[in-house]
Amino acid sequence: MPTEFLGLPLHPLAVHLPVVFVPLLALFTAGYVLVPRIRRNIGWWVVLLSVIAPVVSFAAKLSGQNLAEQKLTELRESPEAARAAADSFNNHSQYGDVLVWLVLALAIGALVYAGLASRRLDAFAKARSIGRASAWLSEGEEPGSGRKAFLAVLGVVLIALALASLFYVFRAGHTGAEMLWG
Repeated sequence: MPTEFLGLPLHPLAVHLPVVFVPLLALFTAGYVLVPRIRRNIGWWVVLLSVIAPVVSFAAKLSGQNLAEQKLTELRESPEAARAAADSFNNHSQYGDVLVWLVLALAIGALVYAGLASRRLDAFAKARSIGRASAWLSEGEEPGSGRKAFLAVLGVVLIALALASLFYVFRAGHTGAEMLWG
């Protein structure tokens, strides 16, 4: 992965994408789960953000690793400065690492939720004759069915993942800004 873009370090540029797309994914997913009447209007946004947010989060993580290696190489002659920088980089990168996994889990969960809530997965399961899944997704379900219970549990998990993603995108950004400006 390149370390520079137009003569500037890539990481400070790349981190702006997850700072925008992760909160958007979290908010749109929460809206999709909590407000059924807007699902039709924002469903494709949830799908699109579920693809974009993990990709840009992973790209920011990779560009950050490259920048950290470059900076630590530059500080080789000063072991104390290198140790202090490594501690700061490790603290910052831990938040980024957790964020990547949270966003990936949120994106996958949002796609599954959107597919089940919109019934778009029904045709897929029936066409593939996926046995129990096909029967579980069938049209003639009872009000207290497993599908509704699964969607309720998945909805709670998605809200928790959305909140955790918001926290970690903030903490990763804050620790990065502290390294640069603090």
